[in-house]
Amino acid sequence: MSTGDGLSKVRWKVERGDRISDDELLLLEQAARDAGSLSLRLTLAHALVNNDAPREALELAQALAVEHPDEPNVLMLHARALVSLERWSEAEPYLRRAVELRPFDPEALKALAVTALRRGEGARARAWMKELLDRDPFDSEAQWIQAELDANGQAPVDVGVSLDGFTKALVARLDARSTPHLVQR
Repeated sequence: MSTGDGLSKVRWKVERGDRISDDELLLLEQAARDAGSLSLRLTLAHALVNNDAPREALELAQALAVEHPDEPNVLMLHARALVSLERWSEAEPYLRRAVELRPFDPEALKALAVTALRRGEGARARAWMKELLDRDPFDSEAQWIQAELDANGQAPVDVGVSLDGFTKALVARLDARSTPHLVQR
């Protein structure tokens, strides 16, 4: 297997959230150092979080933030490293900025809701969940977060989706999954 193939395998494992071996981490560190690309450096930092080294990931995130202060992926990484260290309040500004830069990307909203939930701020978590579920009532991660809110005694979010809205969202989801044969127009 070539180094490129090995690196692709390592990146795939990191993207799935898997831990990687020390040898794989060394391969990724060398590739990030040699190429210096933002993508590889982000992957390295996520690998550090996955491997329970959030302090090292935070150091890399801070360096990347100096170079790329308005890059949403850097902001999300920075927040992830802080959350891994249970520094919930410090993560929020990075998540809010990511939402400002990519308002239609649900990942930062989910992270904000989870952060609020972990801090015991049910009303704030519910507000972010309402916004998220208004956009996509079929988001499985959002449904999981809602289940966490429910399990923690938080009132369920009234998504206010009408039958027509539900049908439109369902058709959009089916279209997005390339199943046009199931959707009658």
